[in-house]
Amino acid sequence: MEDEIKGVLVKNRVKVLDQGSAGELHSKGYGIKGRKGILLNLYEAAYLTEMGWLKVESKDRVLNLDELSRLIKEMDESGWTKYIVYRDLRSKGYVVRDGFGRGLDFRVYERGTYGEKPAKYVVSVFSEGDKMRLDRVKRLIDLSLKLGKEPILAVVDRRGEVVYYRMFKMGLKF
Repeated sequence: MEDEIKGVLVKNRVKVLDQGSAGELHSKGYGIKGRKGILLNLYEAAYLTEMGWLKVESKDRVLNLDELSRLIKEMDESGWTKYIVYRDLRSKGYVVRDGFGRGLDFRVYERGTYGEKPAKYVVSVFSEGDKMRLDRVKRLIDLSLKLGKEPILAVVDRRGEVVYYRMFKMGLKF
């Protein structure tokens, strides 16, 4: 990104009105295109802020990463854990979009395929030590496969490091 982009906080989204900046961000897999610019979700806005590419304004002041992280946590109690996974995947060159809900937190596109092919992976995020029922994991796998996506389980440890597990279905019955 050439210059720092200006965004304005609108509820739980950040609006980027500059058409050039909005187009550049959207081409890289950020935001939802609207008639006037794009809307970024809070994960996208926090990541772009952390990278020094975006300045988020709210009530005539600029929000820092700590303030954005508070908003993320208010929106979702496990929001910061999800942000850590979002940031990790983005830093590795993947395009990461909102998931389908019901535990499928993110859609992830293979490198270089965004805009050309659908997302290949669906990522479900957990913190180390979370209790997980096998029937829930099975549901996540079944739902992902039904959507034609490869299921990935992302576990964030106590140090903030992410470990990814590919999930697949075997002939086991639960």
